[in-house]
Amino acid sequence: MKVNTTTQYAELIGVLGSTVCLEILLLLIAAHPRGMLVRELQTKLNLPRSTIDRHIDKLRQREWLLTQPAPEGTEYHLQVATLEQLLAFVYVECCDRQSIFAWETIPEKTSRYVAESLLPRQPERLSLESLIDQAIYERLSGKAMQVLLLAHSENLRLGRNFIGAEEMLLGLMAEGSGLAAIALSTWGLELEHARQVIQAHLGPSRQTRKDVQFDTRARLVLSLSLDEATASGHPLVNTEHILLGLIREWQLSQQQNRRLGAVADLLASLERSPEAMIEQLLIQDPSA
Repeated sequence: MKVNTTTQYAELIGVLGSTVCLEILLLLIAAHPRGMLVRELQTKLNLPRSTIDRHIDKLRQREWLLTQPAPEGTEYHLQVATLEQLLAFVYVECCDRQSIFAWETIPEKTSRYVAESLLPRQPERLSLESLIDQAIYERLSGKAMQVLLLAHSENLRLGRNFIGAEEMLLGLMAEGSGLAAIALSTWGLELEHARQVIQAHLGPSRQTRKDVQFDTRARLVLSLSLDEATASGHPLVNTEHILLGLIREWQLSQQQNRRLGAVADLLASLERSPEAMIEQLLIQDPSA
């Protein structure tokens, strides 16, 4: 069966259709960051060991659980990254940029003031599906989708006609909890500094279009991101694959003697070679 974003998250949600699986997960969420032994789960749920084991196996297959050896036996922990990815996917697909403001709660005399002064100007809903290749869109994880939506927000702030690699780097950092954001922070790159460097590099705002698209370089980065995910055996494109795509594009620009942009300048300032960055991301240890 073809594996895409929807399939991946449908499988994550599907295993929670089992009452026992859901109850185990809720207990582990409540216990986090501490784990639980099988006998503790048995006591809480009042179920046979065989039943607990069977449902734990289902949760492990869908990467909901982590195991850790303990003096009294195997301890089971919530796989926080899986929960974060699912929540990000639900947010992006169902809630992003939807109006949730209850106008009826505003007294009539203050509604105009609130509308004009307090509420942020909401841009039209961005449809990622219409902006990028379908093969890439279907493989984006929830956090990767968030990164691209944040890149669009950075584009609005910068006032550019196209979303480029610069906005994608800022989107990775603004997302905050993905492996890419952690890596960039560990390597010494901070969001506000990156914004200042990119703003200075791009110059004054000159946006004239409403239908902002991803530019050629950003599309290449997305294509390289998909290649990285596929090569490493991941069914979905995650934030680290987008960062790998940015680094690969930096390498290609150097090899082809193309003009290097602000992203290359920022990455070069981290005093790590592209090869070292790639190696650390592939082993998922930015501190290595």
